[in-house]
Amino acid sequence: MRFALGFSVHTGWAAVVAVDERGQVELRRRVRLTATAEEGEFFHAAREMPLADAAGFLAASERDMIAAATGVVSALLAELAPRLVVAAGVVVGNGKLPGSLEAIVRSHPLVHAAEGDLFRRVFGRASADLGLAVTTVRVRDLAGHERISRPAGSPWGKDEKDAAVAALLALETANRGARKPVERDDG
Repeated sequence: MRFALGFSVHTGWAAVVAVDERGQVELRRRVRLTATAEEGEFFHAAREMPLADAAGFLAASERDMIAAATGVVSALLAELAPRLVVAAGVVVGNGKLPGSLEAIVRSHPLVHAAEGDLFRRVFGRASADLGLAVTTVRVRDLAGHERISRPAGSPWGKDEKDAAVAALLALETANRGARKPVERDDG
């Protein structure tokens, strides 16, 4: 039996669910990369810096968060062993960020969107670095997938449901032999 992880990501944390090919939930929890949401507000901090400094700061922050996410995903894989986890699904937004850092830091809503995007990227990158086939799933593509068996108990809210659907879609993609890379916006 093959398994996949699914991530519904927020600034500094994610709901993660592991499902098997039948849609049975094997694991669900919330994982943190930062102690508080404010600690993950890297683009907010970048708004206060000269643009050249902001770019370096954001690159370093992303590297740090990739390392943290790699530790989290590695621990999840160890916990799920000996189950064969082959894929990860990451829920992403429906929109696209502008290509320039300058445009992002000028707009408070784009700053929030960029922070969410950064954390989605790091969970995807960590999963890929650990050998999982990563599939991104847009929010609008989550609807209509009801093959997830709801587990008893909490937590089981929108984030957990979205993460479970993303995991199942990633597993289906991996089972078809296709690898879909994490969308990156290095701007």
